[in-house]
Amino acid sequence: TIGNYNMGSNGDYKHYLGAIDQVRIYNRTLSSKEINVLCTIEATNNINKVVNDHKISTFPNPTKNFINIDATGLVIQKVEIYNLVGAKLMTYSNNIKSIDISEFNTGVYLLKIYDSSGTPVKSVRVVKK
Repeated sequence: TIGNYNMGSNGDYKHYLGAIDQVRIYNRTLSSKEINVLCTIEATNNINKVVNDHKISTFPNPTKNFINIDATGLVIQKVEIYNLVGAKLMTYSNNIKSIDISEFNTGVYLLKIYDSSGTPVKSVRVVKK
């Protein structure tokens, strides 16, 4: 069940008091790393909804070699790159305009972009071809 749980052998149920926003159903057990990545992606997507004061674009995507970052009116302090199991692969710092990913394997990566105060302001899924 979703939204309630059994409170013992006599059939008493407790119901969730609140709203359920997103539900995902898998045909297998997710690893803890996969769960962490999904939570990171959801949390950073929520940050993207809140922090819209600056326009940040990343291009080209997909790419073979470089990801360019255009952050109008914003100084980028740091960019972190994660793989899909949540392992941090690389950290770039100091007003980043372009990131070389030519030595990464083909696949999907998550870029987390931070402003000059160290606040994450955007996350982007990048496809390396």
